[in-house]
Amino acid sequence: MKRILLTIIMLLSVWLTAQSQTDVVIGNAKTYAGDTLTMYAIDDYITRHETPIATAVVDKEGNFTFNAPVKNITQAYIDLSVFKCMLYLQPNGRQRIVLPEKQKIEPQDELNPFFRKYEFYPKLIDAPKDDLNTLIQAFDQNYRNALNRIITAKFSVTKAIVDSVESIISARYPKDNPYFANYMKYRFAMLDHIAYHRNRDII
Repeated sequence: MKRILLTIIMLLSVWLTAQSQTDVVIGNAKTYAGDTLTMYAIDDYITRHETPIATAVVDKEGNFTFNAPVKNITQAYIDLSVFKCMLYLQPNGRQRIVLPEKQKIEPQDELNPFFRKYEFYPKLIDAPKDDLNTLIQAFDQNYRNALNRIITAKFSVTKAIVDSVESIISARYPKDNPYFANYMKYRFAMLDHIAYHRNRDII
């Protein structure tokens, strides 16, 4: 009986720990003093369904703290009126970020059904080199450069060229983070697809 009770207590403890994991996001943004900021998790990448997961009140000094509950790596953003501050959250993670100055959405943009908020990755303070957000930000910069060169090339971009570009970019980053490794594979698949259709169009 004691063994069964001990097992139940251990399982309950593990379950509570899993449920209580959070990613803490802190920062300072004086132009938002007095505002309540909301963080949303992107639940579905196709439908872009979003769920509010945390709020933070910005104090008079501009300090704010989000305590976002996450069970696994989650793409999220902070709603900043005309901006979306994009982040990847992790259980027991912690990020210190820098936000841009506050800008109000224009009345005409509020009424415009085609208006889209500008998405950006924030500057990270004291983030380790292997931080997921750091890796994705650096990778995306290299990816956009490669994509731009492929799109604007005045010659047919062969698969060998694309493979070589992907190999050079991939070699710059660690492979021990499964999420980041899969992220690179997905982006490279998109690059292959774009290069293929771009070549077909110029033939």
